[in-house]
Amino acid sequence: PADYRLGSGDLIEIQLFGQRNQSYTLEISREGIIRFPEIGPINVFEGGTKFIDFKNLLKQKITDQLGAGVQSSITLGAFRSINVFLLGEVEKQGVLKVSSMASVVDALLGSKGIKETGSIRKIQLNRSGEVIATIDLYDLLLRGDTSADKSLEPGDVIFVPMNKGQVSVSGAVKRPAKYELLGTENLS
Repeated sequence: PADYRLGSGDLIEIQLFGQRNQSYTLEISREGIIRFPEIGPINVFEGGTKFIDFKNLLKQKITDQLGAGVQSSITLGAFRSINVFLLGEVEKQGVLKVSSMASVVDALLGSKGIKETGSIRKIQLNRSGEVIATIDLYDLLLRGDTSADKSLEPGDVIFVPMNKGQVSVSGAVKRPAKYELLGTENLS
């Protein structure tokens, strides 16, 4: 996606055509640099951290250095992996390696899951010591709404707190199950 935030380890696929026909696969270094043959080192973050910013910057540098007769197609290759932390009421706590395109739900699905004692309605995404999102999986499970799901960044912490209240519904109902209640909800 155009708003994808680039980082060290991402691969950039460059196809030149027109007066030159060449292909390159360049990796972003730890310093945020790609080494483009015939152009030299380019600071990936010179124009911003988003892929679209870099793509526009690189297209301009190719035109400036190699001439207007050289056109380019620039895409992302393989995405880098990032480490996030899963803590709280999850089956397997610790560091989880996920794609840099992963979201909170992706990380939870990629782990061993949430314990029966864990809340699926108050999952916290912590970044740099602050809670930046609280996710209620009922929105996803009952309505298919993924709008609260957030993209992950390196070092993020996903914390699943304890479930504070449940009600069991059984008998002649459409969805017999154990339902988690938020503090503002009651049995009715």
